[in-house]
Amino acid sequence: MPQLMRLMGSRRWVLMGSSVGAAVLAAVLPSYGRMQDSPKMLVDEVWQIVQQHYVDESFNEVDWLAVRRQLLAQRYTSREQAYVAIRGMLQQLDDPYTRFMTPEEFAALRTQTSGEVSGIGIRLAVDKKTQQLTILEALENSPATKAGIRAGDRLLAIDGHSTQRMSIEEASRRIRGRVGTPIELQLFRPGRGTFRLTLTRALIELPAVRSLVKEERGARIGYIYLSEFTAHAADQLRAAIRKLEAEEVEGFVLDLRGESGGGCCRRELILPACG
Repeated sequence: MPQLMRLMGSRRWVLMGSSVGAAVLAAVLPSYGRMQDSPKMLVDEVWQIVQQHYVDESFNEVDWLAVRRQLLAQRYTSREQAYVAIRGMLQQLDDPYTRFMTPEEFAALRTQTSGEVSGIGIRLAVDKKTQQLTILEALENSPATKAGIRAGDRLLAIDGHSTQRMSIEEASRRIRGRVGTPIELQLFRPGRGTFRLTLTRALIELPAVRSLVKEERGARIGYIYLSEFTAHAADQLRAAIRKLEAEEVEGFVLDLRGESGGGCCRRELILPACG
């Protein structure tokens, strides 16, 4: 979780702490302003933040002042060169919890952890037999569900662009967009054939929690699967608990094995039923 956030004009820096006391540095530049013309200032500002806030005052036995002199002696003609220099600087700390993120990388991270996205509410997969992009799921109460899109529908085109040999990542990028804007999909469904739909993009809350009731040795147990800690995960978890309580379960299992923040760890928490 963020320990420190400070705003500097159009620039935002996020300094996050890890459980072992190291620091994670993320540089977020939504708009560059004068930084676009002075990548050297960007390099120096990252150095300054590490200098002020890094936990290990020895900087991994690195002469941090000498690092700054070396960096500022170089000439940078683009922000990409500055990014390379910053990453090289941070590598000297030999700290897996300290990293630099470009604006694009941080935007992707923020989308992932926000628990919501602007789109139409579908999950895509590549059919192993046909190698075509296929709808894996249409999320509840999404524009896709309201338009009648079903799991198993094949996605043939997005706004006139054929999806043949298109990756899931590219298709997702084309589907996402500003809330309220239209998008046209061409789909194929066995028994119906090819058809077109025009949908309006909306803000979609991504489900991070699934729940069900299982019988275990004569007891009704509520299983809750948490796939990711997003901004909406807590509310979704509360709703799942209330739903299971209404079904009179005798206990809960909170399954975190698929949660991406847990690395390779497989964890289960056994909880008594509430109330």
